[in-house]
This record gives sequence, C-alpha cells and structure tokens, in this order.
Amino acid sequence: MAGREHPLTKLLGDVLHSKNGGDIPSASLAKEGRVIGLYCSAKWCPPCRVFAPAVIEFYETWKSGSRADLLELVFISSDNDETKYDEYYAEMPWPALPYHRKNHKVAITRRYKVTGIPSLVFIDSVSGRLITNEGRNVIHSDPYGEAFPWRPKPLMDYMRDAKFVSNNGQTVRYTDLKGKVLGFYFSADWCPPCRQFTPLLVSFYNAVKKRTKDSKLELILVSSDHDEASFKSYHTDLPFLAVDFNDPLRTALGPAMNITGIPRIAFYNEKMELITEDGRVAVVGDPEGKEFPWKYKPVNILKERFGRILNEQICLLFLTDGKEESMQAALAALRPVAEKDRANGPGDLDQSMHYFVTTPDEAVTQTVAEHLSLPSDRPLVVIMDCSTREWVSYNGSLDARGMEMFVGNYREDKLPKQVIGRGD
Repeated sequence: MAGREHPLTKLLGDVLHSKNGGDIPSASLAKEGRVIGLYCSAKWCPPCRVFAPAVIEFYETWKSGSRADLLELVFISSDNDETKYDEYYAEMPWPALPYHRKNHKVAITRRYKVTGIPSLVFIDSVSGRLITNEGRNVIHSDPYGEAFPWRPKPLMDYMRDAKFVSNNGQTVRYTDLKGKVLGFYFSADWCPPCRQFTPLLVSFYNAVKKRTKDSKLELILVSSDHDEASFKSYHTDLPFLAVDFNDPLRTALGPAMNITGIPRIAFYNEKMELITEDGRVAVVGDPEGKEFPWKYKPVNILKERFGRILNEQICLLFLTDGKEESMQAALAALRPVAEKDRANGPGDLDQSMHYFVTTPDEAVTQTVAEHLSLPSDRPLVVIMDCSTREWVSYNGSLDARGMEMFVGNYREDKLPKQVIGRGD
C-alpha cells in the first residue's frame, strides 16, 4: 500500500525550484520545529516591490544566525507570464513554487485566506497547518525573530480564566459553561446593522433555550461600544452574557477570532473549536435553531449558511429533486469519498473539497443553477470553484464508485472545465 502523501507535497506539488540549481522535493523542507513562510508576491505589484527588500533582509539575517535551519521561505508567484516570474525570482534567495503550478497557487491562497499581495503566510513545515497569515507584520515588528515561531495564543488560553457578566451583574466563569456551545456576538449599540440583527438573535436564543431544558447554547456579547454607559445600556436588553467592558478580553477576542467587522457572531464547540464564523447567516437561515449546533459533516445539505464555503472553496454539489429517497441516495453515494477526504485532509472547514446535497427550494441552489446555466432535470452532479470561476459536470454512474472516479479525475485535471456565468 502506498504511503500517505506528505502535507507539503499535497500543498506544493512534488518539487520546488531551488536557488542551488535544479529542483528539490517539497517534502524535504519538512523538519520538526521548522517554519515555512509562503511569500505571495508578483513583479507587477508596486507594494510587493517595496516590501521585497525587507523580506530579503529578514531572510538573510535569519540565515546568518544560529537558528538558520528553522526557517525557510517559498515564493508563490502571482505574475502573469513566466518571463516576469523568472526575472522576479532571480532576485530571491529561497525556493519557489514552479510557475506552471497555478492550481497549487490557487489552493494555497484559498486555504490560508490570502486576499491580496504582498502576503507572507507562516505554516508548520511538518503538518502544513497555519501559524499566522500576518507575516508582513512579523517582518516589521519582530525583525530578529524574538517571538519565533510566532504561534498565536490558543483560544483556550484566553478562555481558561475568563469571566463573563449577566445583565443583572452576576459573574459567570468560563468553567461554569462546560459542555456548552458558545456564540461570541461582536456588536455595538451605535451600529445600525447590529440593532437590526440583535432582535433576531435574541429570538433564536430564546427558541433554543425553550426547546431543551438543558440547553447547550450560551451567547456572549463582545461589545465595540465607545464607553461603558453605552455598553451597559445595550446589554441590559439582552438575555445573554457579556465580556465586561473593562476586561482586556473584550478587545483581545476580536483579533484572536479574526473578526474584522460587526455585527459578527462566531460559534465554538465545548473545546473552543470553530463551528462557524458565519453565525449571522446561520441564525437567519435557522431562526428557531432546529438544526443547531450545525455540526459540519463530511456531506452536508446545502444551506445559505454555507455560502462562504461555496464562494471560497472547491465544492461538489449533488443536485436532487428534493425527495427523501433521492437525497438519501445522494448522501450514500458521496459519503465514502467525502469521509476519505476528511481522513486525509486537515479536517472540517479546511478540507480540500466540500460535499453538498442540494434541494431545489433552497435559494442558494437556485443561484448556483442560474450561474451555471444548469438544466432543470435532476439528479445532476457538478464540481465548482468560484475562486477560479470554473466548474465541471459529471455524466457517469451516480453511485459511490462513480463519485470517487469523478473526484479523482477532477484532481488529476482530466475533465473539461467551463466558465461560471457563461452558458454554452
């Protein structure tokens, strides 16, 4: 039996270009304790040209020190032609992803949420797991690597001694919430969209609490109000807990949970593992919490709350007529390949492909059918990648073996691609 593919080989392909001449195996960069920086850049990008000298200076300073072997960078190009790629790479002293590996570049930017260039993403060289995608800040704030390996503080470290307050002033410790699913609601009294969403959230909260005697849900307000009086006025009308206005945790949680705007609500399980960062969409789509806590399965029924995954990840959609028999057959066909993917990938929301069964009455299904100009006949199976605006269709057997072959052929780039939004 063949060995499992190394995470770096899966991420970067078999080989990388080397500055020492020739190519090197991607997996050769893996070493316990080593950090890899994925340097996403392009010659045509002016900010990249400004940032490049700082990265080179950082790298050369590091390589001249006693910890030289604990860091390596890899150039991930966004150049538009290979000549420019070659010219730009000639200035760099580290390995590079070959220019023609466009699919790997797309997968890297998707997995690590690279939204612009220049970007520097630090990952663990053994597992491929993200350490931080704020490498640019590291270069400027820690040029000598005093905080190496720049691992963010685990959320559980914030929670261990955390205290929250009820709207009547009672203190509740995090340890008192053992076994609960926690929804952290980032909001403010001054924010009109927050004021619009908050009544829906309160209704959802009350519905879930009413449904079960021992509810597994607790919500926690994380206020962005400008003063304590506004915070208290806002919290008074809410039936759930809050981080106290003067608690440093209030300002620490936003960056720790990658919150960039309000209103936002992120749900975490009892181990402080993310369930969904799109809690607002989940609540609107399930206002009575009938599907709460929205456990992410290897195969899911497509709902509006999965919209971000649909927009950012590679997704296989098994479109059905919505009848119970059809949906059960689709779920059975997809489970083997989806469970195999889950076992081989990073897991949950970060897996390499996401699998959905659809029903025709869901608005998100109708939107997909419209953008792909799909016929009304069901069943249909497609794989779509909104980040590259490409999709492929399937015309074979609708059983588990057929689904595994379809996914395999897609990954080996054997299928003709169509453009999303352009009918043929």
